[in-house]
Amino acid sequence: MRRALLHISFRRAFSGGRPPTPPPNNPIPARNNSTKILPNKMPLVHLANGTNLHYRLERINQESHRAPIVFIHGLGSSQNYYGAVCESLKKTSLHIRFDTPGSGRSPVPPAPQTLETLSNDVISLLDLLTLETVLLVGHSMGGLIACNVAATHPSRVKKLILIGPVHPTPDTQKIFEDRINTLKEGTYLPIPKKSNDD
Repeated sequence: MRRALLHISFRRAFSGGRPPTPPPNNPIPARNNSTKILPNKMPLVHLANGTNLHYRLERINQESHRAPIVFIHGLGSSQNYYGAVCESLKKTSLHIRFDTPGSGRSPVPPAPQTLETLSNDVISLLDLLTLETVLLVGHSMGGLIACNVAATHPSRVKKLILIGPVHPTPDTQKIFEDRINTLKEGTYLPIPKKSNDD
């Protein structure tokens, strides 16, 4: 039900426009919110900051003045979280989703990841794709990353859409540490039982 509502909300928010046309026969795009990468390509790229990221870019070959949409998933998830939503956006906008380092198809980086390094990965990816201004969508921890990108690089973010963003507290830090350890072990956390107060 929640995915269906999210799907409908995105269709209403982004219905009607057309994504940009890629520059013909040019592997290095100009800085105009367009790129030559084909919709079905899902490359692993080496960013200027040293991070390797797996991403997917989708759009149709028509012009649009809409800002591209970049999707950031939450901890323990992947770019696949946005699959249904992105499917409905194929005809209306250019959109990018990627696996954060150590998630999905992106390799585990040698250095520890922080909010700053993850935010820098987003900016490095935008630079690689020559996207000046984007609309950022973040779920859970991805919402925290999106907020930090907007706060540290306000000229690169036109709008924010936050889905259940994380508010950092001492309690959530422990939850995240437990989740990270569980993911490293390749096991799953049990679903908490509802209390009588819920």
